[in-house]
Amino acid sequence: MKKMNILFEGSERQNIVLIGAGGHAKVAAEIASMIGFDITSYVDDNKALWLDSPQWTDEVAQQHFRTIKGTQYFIGLGGQTVSSLQKRYQLFLKYADGNTSISPILIHPRAVVSESSRVGMGSLICAGAIVQPMAEIGNCVILNTGSIIEHDCRIGDGTHIAPGAIILGNVTIGKHCMIGSGAILLPGVNIPNDTLIKANSLTKAAATLTAPTEITTSTTRTI
Repeated sequence: MKKMNILFEGSERQNIVLIGAGGHAKVAAEIASMIGFDITSYVDDNKALWLDSPQWTDEVAQQHFRTIKGTQYFIGLGGQTVSSLQKRYQLFLKYADGNTSISPILIHPRAVVSESSRVGMGSLICAGAIVQPMAEIGNCVILNTGSIIEHDCRIGDGTHIAPGAIILGNVTIGKHCMIGSGAILLPGVNIPNDTLIKANSLTKAAATLTAPTEITTSTTRTI
């Protein structure tokens, strides 16, 4: 996982290919534009009327990435289920193509990210999100609007922290997890890979899990 590398005012603008052009992509594209990226093309089966950039097929994009080394791309697809987040992360790896392509970190100017935290490539940090000191955010993670990641947390690759979710100190969340809107994870919770935490739920440290599961409240869970 690499440290943050974002553009600042006065930096030269860079080109980026958007993978997926649905609703979530609009958020990613706006943040990208705000911090110095231009969407030069996008990959989607459907025409994106909100984009002026050329539409590519997956085949055309793959050929471009093989030919033009170092092409920058970003996964514009969102995900609200574990299976969709797994597919999203596999798409991220597919376009990485042995590190010949680059997926930058997109951080909204109104997000607050501690200088001592670490954020993986291809991650999206939306407006109002907060990442506190010594937190580690994996690759291709979504920290959605107003989410809070407190100190010393570990967020695994491909996980989505939904709007308003609060992850308190020393929490570890595995890969491809979906943390619902307004959910609260109390200090010390350990969430394994491929777990769904439902919206507005409270998860205590005593509810530390050992297998993929679905959390509904602080005391009730189903597998």
